[in-house]
Amino acid sequence: MATFVTPPPAQVMVPYSQSFISILSGLPPSSTSTSTPSTASGTDPTATLYKNPSSQSPYLFLPLPHFDRVLAINPTLLPTPPTAASLVSLSTCSKVLIILLRSGALSHCLFTNATISHHATKRHYTVRKGQGGSQSSNDKGKGKANSMGAQLRRDGERKTREDCRAIGCGEDIDLIVIGCPKVMRGGLLSDLGLTKDDARLRVLRGGYKVKFEECKRVFKDITRVEVRPMNEEEERIVNGNGDGDGEDTPQKLRAMNLDASEQIDEESESEDETDPTPPLTPLHTEVQSSSANLSLPSPHLDTQAGPDLSTPLHLACSLNLPTLVSQLLAAGASPVIKDARWRVPWQVCSSNACRLALRKGRALAESGSAPSYDWDSAKIPSIDLEAEKERQEAQRARQKEKEKEKKKRQKERKKKEKAEKEEADKRREEEEAEAKRKADFQKSKLHLKTVGERACDWCGSEVRFAKDLLRWRDYKYCKPECVREHKRECAAKAAEKRFG
Repeated sequence: MATFVTPPPAQVMVPYSQSFISILSGLPPSSTSTSTPSTASGTDPTATLYKNPSSQSPYLFLPLPHFDRVLAINPTLLPTPPTAASLVSLSTCSKVLIILLRSGALSHCLFTNATISHHATKRHYTVRKGQGGSQSSNDKGKGKANSMGAQLRRDGERKTREDCRAIGCGEDIDLIVIGCPKVMRGGLLSDLGLTKDDARLRVLRGGYKVKFEECKRVFKDITRVEVRPMNEEEERIVNGNGDGDGEDTPQKLRAMNLDASEQIDEESESEDETDPTPPLTPLHTEVQSSSANLSLPSPHLDTQAGPDLSTPLHLACSLNLPTLVSQLLAAGASPVIKDARWRVPWQVCSSNACRLALRKGRALAESGSAPSYDWDSAKIPSIDLEAEKERQEAQRARQKEKEKEKKKRQKERKKKEKAEKEEADKRREEEEAEAKRKADFQKSKLHLKTVGERACDWCGSEVRFAKDLLRWRDYKYCKPECVREHKRECAAKAAEKRFG
């Protein structure tokens, strides 16, 4: 399933399934044995797993016998709590299923003997843009909305759950790695037909994107271990000198006998009690309070503290403080340190502004104006400052042009609205004047007697010749409109009289 990487001069890629037990037992790969390595006592190095949390990237390591080397392992590869017995059991793993889920996006990939045998990535509309939160959570908290968007989001959630149920998690799969928000984990396990106690289940920590390339990266990260010489820090942990009293330290996970694992739960509880969270440093506190001027330089630039073992640069990136990010990088803060969830500062950025600050830091370091690091390990892409400056200027020019066009459209709209209002007022005044004239004419009692033979009985207008008048009953009119209006008035009066 995984691959061992040995440092120079060997440079040998050893298949995981062929020689994992041999390396644990200290035998050469040519004499591979399928039997489980035996130990004389619970503190035998071949059966002891240790943790090194003081490094930039916390990891587990296993001292190897007969030669002064260690086996460094990603903690995600092992169950909780990790045991040497579970480490040996991984040698038989051939099928690994990676599942990533977040906000309606689902990507899963099945690896068989480190080869992709199946993969799929699907996305559905489940979260309202700019608002956040799933539609189901909104329905539970604020009542069920009936808008078209809400219905589309509910349908997207239903399709996402159907896609999860369609993923096969049969008994032939040896390892299942899931990555999803904690609030969605229970529903995902239910849809997959799994329980949280399944021995094959591993939970992915840290930031990730839901796409096929990310599945391949996760598989590569968690299924590769490193065989290398033991360093001084690891020797100190193995010798029990982590706190100076020669006893087991918080860094030492367990001196485990492969045949005796019944005390795991009891030991893990006692270890949790003796492994306090590192307190925040004054620099961490200043970053949390969004202080404009940090106390730099500081001895705590790369100190990891808090429940996630975050550095001040981690906090600044997660709190969306690009100004503080630039200050910390200029002071020499390392962008390659990983927190307890194996995330570098780039992976915890909450805005494009912080990402841009990190990329500018890399550009300054490459030009020699700031300390340099392994920027590829920090996952920070390179950037051309001149091109970025031109891009920002062009963006500001486009924004300025948009604002100018917007003001122009607003001015034209106001002018049009004013003209329409004036025209409506003029038309209303004319209608009122016409209505008033007709009302005055109707009130006149002597009009029909005083008008001449060429006058209209309805509007009072005179025509040139009497023969041009239109007649209805005993009335005469100057035009058809007057006839129709008089007929309507007569019909209205008759209806009013008839129906009371």
